[in-house]
Amino acid sequence: MGKLGIDLDLAYVTDDLIAMGYPATGTEAIYRNPRKDVVKFLEHKHADKYKVYNLCSEPNRKYEKSVFLNRTEEYPFDDHNVPTLQQMHDFCKDVAALKETGGVAAVHCKAGKGRTGVMICARLIHEGVVHDAKEAMDFYGKRRTHDGKGVTIPSQRRYVGYFAQMLNEVEPRQRPQLESSWCRDDLGRFWDRAAVHRDVLVAFFSDWHGSNIYRSRSLDEGRTWSEPERTPLPNPNTPIAATVLASGNIAMVFNNRRAKPGHNPFPTGRRLGQKLPCTPPPPPHSPPPRPVKLAPPPKALETPGQSLSSPPPPPTGSGSGSGSGAASTTTTKAATTATTAMRPSG
Repeated sequence: MGKLGIDLDLAYVTDDLIAMGYPATGTEAIYRNPRKDVVKFLEHKHADKYKVYNLCSEPNRKYEKSVFLNRTEEYPFDDHNVPTLQQMHDFCKDVAALKETGGVAAVHCKAGKGRTGVMICARLIHEGVVHDAKEAMDFYGKRRTHDGKGVTIPSQRRYVGYFAQMLNEVEPRQRPQLESSWCRDDLGRFWDRAAVHRDVLVAFFSDWHGSNIYRSRSLDEGRTWSEPERTPLPNPNTPIAATVLASGNIAMVFNNRRAKPGHNPFPTGRRLGQKLPCTPPPPPHSPPPRPVKLAPPPKALETPGQSLSSPPPPPTGSGSGSGSGAASTTTTKAATTATTAMRPSG
């Protein structure tokens, strides 16, 4: 700013979005932006086409709107804290309306870093300059600071992410190049990616059999979809990433092969929404063991005055009389019968 002879803590994040420190007066102007120099700069560079946004909630950081020729707006919230999502949304709408008239937004808090970064990152996402919260904060950090550390307070970083999520869910936007977003819905049968392509939502997804990529289109911002059509692109049921280039063509990253015959994408037999059993089922084709039927215990066979469990009496005499031979034959037959009865059947 050599021609004007001034030195300001000020940075152009984009051509129409300025981040700067508080325009101070008195002693504070020695180490912050002198208010008169800020007015001089904006009138010289963007006469009648700028608006100053004050994010400070501190009473001593207020100033009359006439300082900047009634071209000021306030979206106050405390230092090291976060705005409401409604404040972020209203700020983005205000800056968007200003841009349509060719105006430039100059945003400040006290140091022009944390609170200013939250709102500017929200605007970058809202306008479609970046695709997500992390990219917005990286972009802002590189443009505003020397070390790339723009928005550093955890709660402020989270709220930039909340705002990006809110826009993706409730406010579909036209983006100059593309918005790629994850879509996962059981009713849609494994949707993987959706991209805005020439004002048409295009969704790509894979099938369980691992054969090809399928495509569907929506002309009403995702409320209804065309019948999925099979594309010639192979895919073994793996993730798909799609984006739209500045030329309008769709670029896709996918696995350029088909699944092997007999491929099972769910090796455990599990499908989405199905709980696995606590104990594994028995192996297939293995018949249950057959029960073994044991024979009933044998009946005791006794001779008069003689138990089967006691040894037979020794034979009397050495002759071959009919008395001794008959006793011996009877005892042997009883033992054989008992042995047969104790043998298990089958």
